[in-house]
Parts: sequence; C-alpha cells; structure tokens
Amino acid sequence: MSGGAAGDLTALANGNLTIGATGSISGKTIALSATGAFTNNRGSDAVSASDRWLVYSSAPNAQGENFGNLNSNNTAIWGNTFVTLPPASVTLPGNRYIFATPATLTVTSLNESKIYGSTANLSLYTVTGFQAGVPNAFLGDPTTVSGTPGFFSVGTPATANVGNYAIIVSQGTLSATNGYTFAFNSTGLLTVNPQALTITANSATQTYSNVPYSGGNGVTYTGFVNGENSSVLSGTIAYGGNAPGAVNVGAYTIIPSGQSSSNYAINYVNATLTINPQPLTITANNVTQTFDNVPYSGGNGVTYTGFVNGQNSSILGGSIAFGGNSQGAANVGTYAIIPLGQTSSNYAITYVNGTLTITPPPITVVLDAGRTAANAAGTTSPSLVMNATVLPTSPGNVMSFGGNTVLPYGNDAGATGGSTNQQTSDASGGSTTQQTSNTPDSRRRR
Repeated sequence: MSGGAAGDLTALANGNLTIGATGSISGKTIALSATGAFTNNRGSDAVSASDRWLVYSSAPNAQGENFGNLNSNNTAIWGNTFVTLPPASVTLPGNRYIFATPATLTVTSLNESKIYGSTANLSLYTVTGFQAGVPNAFLGDPTTVSGTPGFFSVGTPATANVGNYAIIVSQGTLSATNGYTFAFNSTGLLTVNPQALTITANSATQTYSNVPYSGGNGVTYTGFVNGENSSVLSGTIAYGGNAPGAVNVGAYTIIPSGQSSSNYAINYVNATLTINPQPLTITANNVTQTFDNVPYSGGNGVTYTGFVNGQNSSILGGSIAFGGNSQGAANVGTYAIIPLGQTSSNYAITYVNGTLTITPPPITVVLDAGRTAANAAGTTSPSLVMNATVLPTSPGNVMSFGGNTVLPYGNDAGATGGSTNQQTSDASGGSTTQQTSNTPDSRRRR
C-alpha cells in the first residue's frame, strides 16, 4: 500500500489492523489506526514515511499486539485515539505510537512532621505510573513532571495541637506530557511533635535561721510558643530533693516537678539551696581590778550576739578559753583578753577582744609634829597628823608640802615599802580617804 512520496496515507480498522509478512506501507504522512491491536508481521521496514508515521492501537499489551520491531525511537502518547487526537493535532514530533489506554500518574503525599508552634511547609510527595517502553518499539517515559502539587492539612498552622493530621494532596500546578492524567493519594500524615520546654528551679541562698526550709524559690520557663505561658500547663509546681526540711549550713538540691502538657515536652532542671552561716559575735567582757600582785588568769565571761530562733551557746562546740597578754598579768596597766575555743558549722564566729585594766592600790602619807614626811607605813605616834592627797607626777619630780618635801608617786626613794603600784591612801588616824588619779598632775591640800 502506497500513498506516494508526496501523498498522505490513512488506514482505519474497526478492530485489529494487520500488516502481512509481504506487505508494506509507504507515503509522506502515514496514519494507521486500529480500535483493537496493531499486528506487524512484516518487520522493521513495514512502514516507510518521508515525513512521519503514527500508529494508533488500543494498548501495548492488547491481545495480538505485535510491533514487529517497527521502532519509533520516541515515547508513546497515551489516552488518545484517532478521533480524540487526529494526526494534525499531534504536536510531538517524529514517529509515534498512540494508545487509547489511559496512563495515569499517581501523586501520593508523604509523611512529614513539625514542632508545635511552627508552621508546616508541606512539600513531600511521590509520582508513580510512568510507562515503560517496549524495546524496538517505543521509549519509556521520563519520570518527571513539571509544576508542584497542592497540599492542605489542618495541622499546618502553628497553633495546631500535638497529633497526626492527614495531608491532602491535589494537582496544583502539576502537568505532564504524552497524555498522562493524574490521580491523588492523600495517605501522608503530618505529625505535630511537642515543643521542648525547660522548667528550671531558681536557686535560693539564705542565712542559717534554724528554721527548716520549705517550698522553693519559684521556677523559670524557657520554650513557650504562640505567646503562651505557664497557664497552659496542667498541675502545679512542687519541689523535692533534699532541700525541703534542710536546716543546717550546706548546699542542697531543689528538684522541681508537677506540671505537664500534651503540647510541650517538659525537661526539669534542678537548682541549689545554699544555707550560709549566721554571723555570731563572741565578745570578751572587760575586767577592771586593783593591783594585788596576783597573776591574772581566765576572763570575765563573754557576750554572744547573733543567735537565732531562741538558740544559745549550748549549741556551740568546744568551750570558751582566754588568751592574750592578760594571762599572767600582775602589774598596773591594760592588757588584751582574747576569747577563743568555740566552733559551729551553722555560725560564722567573730571574736572580739576584751580589756583587762589593773589599777594601782592606795598609799599612805602622814606627817609628824615636825612636819616631816613619814614613810609609806606611817610614823610612830606622830604629834601632828595631817591629811593629804598625793597625785602621780612625772618620775623624778617632787612636790612641796609646806616646808617639807614629799616624794611623788612613782618614786620610792627614801620611803620604806614604796611602790609604783600604790595609788590611794588612808591617813593614819585621819577621817578622810584620799585617792590618786592616773592623770599626770600635782595638787596639794591641807
């Protein structure tokens, strides 16, 4: 059968179309159409066209279909017939097989996930159904499409609660060549996972008070989204660890717990309770005594400042002792009383020194009838006794008393039993007691 080099040839068969083993078809543009199978018993040279040929049949696997190595070297066109896509409407170039059987590409949504508080950007899908070629007949179709499908899921917004949501896929801007149609399979799920939320117990620092610790110091939340706060959580914050009930100085663990949420994955972070020692001052009491030539020892007790909650020295370890240069002191002067010896893990003890003051004892000054200064022990049966007060003077100085000379305090020359530790006097037989001062001065009276 020939249409000539310049002629077009069209052959339509209501059923199968067969080229015999000795038959051949030639022409410019050749269109062979069968509503059934195309059977080529001639072979690869059964059809010869100066422009191109188009072979229509029902399906590549139709009963009796035999391409006979007539190779188009192009992909096929699907879902069309001679009626729906006549030769003049075929835009794809070259020789083509055109099959009435539709080829469908199935677009399937895939599983995706997001975190609560974020917006999903759905984009995962697969496309299946691309037709494979037949060797020495036509090529397989490329496994690509143009455009993108449309997606919808009620789990997309940031406010969608934790859970699984269907991903509905649609054609969107998808398109395919070669007569493919699309089918959509919305089996994908959007999983909304909990947002990480950290609840951190606030650390607490306090000074020892002898009161058991209770509760906590509040918590800090990190990770809320969508403008939310702790009001969206269930339960209330509770505190555990070894901090509750802690009394003594030390470091203790505060463990928060008690709140939950389906939209938040809560991670609790512990804190520390630090109980610092309470300041306690132990002050040595001052001592004032008159010279007695007995070495001083010990102290005059102490005063405590800083005990809390009704406590007293009974809770301290050790016992008070006294040091410093007051220990063994005998002579007139001032000496340091240094307290020490007590300890406590709950109190930070500061010791404050006291002062031992040793003052001079009294001296006696008497005058005889001749108004001569007697010794410190007095005279025997003076004819005249006069009262006087002798105040300390600078060493080496003297004072005049009438026409007599009286040795000053601090100078025992010529006075039996004189001492720098003597201070006040009782005049022998006198009715008045005189007392010196440590203020350097010289005064007289009679």
